[in-house]
Amino acid sequence: MSKNERPSQELRSPEEVFNGDNLPDDLKWVMTHFGLPKNDPFVVLLAWHWHRVQSNKDVLESARQEMDTSLDAKLKAFEEIAAKSVSLKDEIRRLEALMARSPDTIAEEWRTKWDASLKKGMADVKALSDSLNTLLPQTKSAFRTLRIHQMLAVFFSGLASGSLIGIWIHSLLSSRL
Repeated sequence: MSKNERPSQELRSPEEVFNGDNLPDDLKWVMTHFGLPKNDPFVVLLAWHWHRVQSNKDVLESARQEMDTSLDAKLKAFEEIAAKSVSLKDEIRRLEALMARSPDTIAEEWRTKWDASLKKGMADVKALSDSLNTLLPQTKSAFRTLRIHQMLAVFFSGLASGSLIGIWIHSLLSSRL
């Protein structure tokens, strides 16, 4: 019988359950202790009752396992909720402490933080501006040199192209004459 499978709940007659010599050891002891014969109706009734108790024991064990599984999941969820509520309490206390301060105190804190960060930002911008001002003349000179080199390259490529075209026209005309 598997873990989730429940035993059959159909009632069977005592004669179907009772199999003479095939009794549990406890019932055999009762029969020998009290001197009861195997065919005594009391023994048959006791065997049938014993079988019903064992069947119900399996059903109860199966139900207990299902309940344990269900309760374990619920307890885990309750533990998570409890942990979150503790952290939530701490956060609420922190917010209450922040809200208990006066608006003037909060405004002064923000003003000092903004002033400090604004002064630092302005200093960084000024330093960047100074470094760019020192690079400006060098950049202008580099662009002038680049422009001159471009003009020379265009001039010489035009001169070379014109010379090649002139040589080609000269060879074309001289071959026809």
